[in-house]
Amino acid sequence: MVTGTAALTLALLATPIANAYGEPDLVWPLRAIAAAMFGQSCLIMLTTVGSSLGRTVEKISGMPFVGRAASVMRVEGMAGD
Repeated sequence: MVTGTAALTLALLATPIANAYGEPDLVWPLRAIAAAMFGQSCLIMLTTVGSSLGRTVEKISGMPFVGRAASVMRVEGMAGD
């Protein structure tokens, strides 16, 4: 719940933050960071609940795939301009 609030706050304040730095192109990367933060929080919660129940959740959540996809997107985002 705290991470969701922080992610929503970051997404909503992306424009003022970008304006404060004088970089209007910073808005969507900040929103992407907020979305990634929220997604990671959900996956961590899912694995924590699963492990507390004595079950493995990695197969259900697809965490290895999500982690690889996020890494590829991060590298591609840094490479292109």
